[in-house]
Amino acid sequence: MRKGFGIFWLLFFLYFIFAHPAIIYYNTEFRNTNLDLVNPNAALFHLALSFILWAAVFTIAIWLILRYSVIAKRNIKKLSNTGKRLQGEIVEVKPLKSAHAKFKTQTIVLKLANLAGETIWHSMSFTDTKPEENRYQVGKMCYLRVDPKFKTSPYVVLEESLVSVNWFLMVVWCMFLAAVLYYFTFSYDLENGGYGWRFLSTWHPLVVIPSCIIFFPGIIFLILRYVVFKKMNIGPEATVLKFKGKRALASIGQIEQTGTSINDQPEVRFHVQFHDAHGNLHTPTIKKIVALIDLGTIKNGKEKMLFYDPENPKRVAFEEDLMNELNIV
Repeated sequence: MRKGFGIFWLLFFLYFIFAHPAIIYYNTEFRNTNLDLVNPNAALFHLALSFILWAAVFTIAIWLILRYSVIAKRNIKKLSNTGKRLQGEIVEVKPLKSAHAKFKTQTIVLKLANLAGETIWHSMSFTDTKPEENRYQVGKMCYLRVDPKFKTSPYVVLEESLVSVNWFLMVVWCMFLAAVLYYFTFSYDLENGGYGWRFLSTWHPLVVIPSCIIFFPGIIFLILRYVVFKKMNIGPEATVLKFKGKRALASIGQIEQTGTSINDQPEVRFHVQFHDAHGNLHTPTIKKIVALIDLGTIKNGKEKMLFYDPENPKRVAFEEDLMNELNIV
């Protein structure tokens, strides 16, 4: 059911990015009979704009493909050899659906000490290519490699992790590039009417489609990256705080709603105060999304454990939000 839902929204998204602009254009502005009245400078502007937009699309696409394949493989190999070695105990194993019958895809939850010596829980999903060895079972020990400077993604990997490059994405990129180049020639042959590129306009698919590819995924990325993930303590910042942070007992002072909500769940601002390892008092604020059913349980003066960055004590998060792999805190 979930897979079918995802396919539906993917097709819906592709339709509005590629098919919808073409349907609108070829039923409205297509076959412009007044090309001789179009300013040649306007035609050059739209042609340059189209080339720039498509260049941006293909540059971003190849950068993402390389980042999460070739570059990621290089970074993981380097981190597996040079990263800080942390030993963890497997406390839970959750099997996942695997694409390969001979392999086992799973999520494991580890209990370990972070770089500051604090006990943490961390989950990792991966495919075990040697399931017959039963290396990942509850109670067994395994090792993580952590980048102590947190400069290169990923920051944390399983020791001896192997990454394969999916060259299929490169093939898709090349095929898409060929299709776009063909569409340029196809549109020119079909529409030029002896007037060159004067048929190009702001609403031509050669301009609209790359604009949509950049705009809509960009908006979704910004919302997820800087709004949803940040407010739900998901992402690289939470990982850094978990692996380098120190634990402290905080007293909750003023509590107030910020006026922001996600999926009808309100965002709440907590004014907290705690003493760091050196006895210094800090009074940062924490924003988090709280379920409506839990609003009544939030009280002033209540104490909660949090993690803070020793280098920047204002960077804090409640322990329960960082250690959400198991309901352990």
